[in-house]
Amino acid sequence: MADSSWSTELAKLGYTAQQRFNAYAVALCFTLLGLSIQTATFGANPFADFSEIVGWISLLVAGVAGFHGLEWDPQVWQLMGLQAGQQSRLTGLREARARGTKVVHALDSQTDLDISGLIVRDERDLEKIDNRLKEITGKALLGYRIRSVAFLVGLVALMISRALEPLLALFAN
Repeated sequence: MADSSWSTELAKLGYTAQQRFNAYAVALCFTLLGLSIQTATFGANPFADFSEIVGWISLLVAGVAGFHGLEWDPQVWQLMGLQAGQQSRLTGLREARARGTKVVHALDSQTDLDISGLIVRDERDLEKIDNRLKEITGKALLGYRIRSVAFLVGLVALMISRALEPLLALFAN
C-alpha cells in the first residue's frame, strides 16, 4: 500500500510540475509576442518584414494552443478523481462478491441490488471515464505539439527577422 501511495504522490508531483511548465510556456509565448510587436521595425528588408509577421502569428498560435491546453487541466483532475473513486468502489464490490455477498442494500432508494449487476454497471462507468480521459489527454497532447512547434517557428522567424540585416551587412563588408 505504501508503494501505491508513493507512486500516486509522484504522479501528482509530476502532473503539478507539468502544469506549472505549461503555464510558464504560455506566458512566455505572449510575453515574447508583446515585446516583439513593441520593438518591431519595418521597411529595411521585405523578407525580414515577412519573417517578423510569421513570428508574430506563430507566437500567437503557440500561446492560444497552450492556453487551450490549460483549459483541460481541471477536467483531467476531476476525471482522475472520479476514476480513482470508481475503481475503489469496484474493488470493494468485487471483494464483497468474493466473500459471498449476492445483494447490496442501497440506502438512497431503500432497495436491494444484485451485486453482479452493480459490478457490470460500475465497470461500464469506469470505461466511460477512461475513454473521456483518453480523449482529453489526446486533445491536450495535440495542443502541446502545436504549441511547441509554433513556438519554435516563432522564435526562429523572429531571430531571422531581427538578425537578417546585421548578417547581410556583415557579409557585404
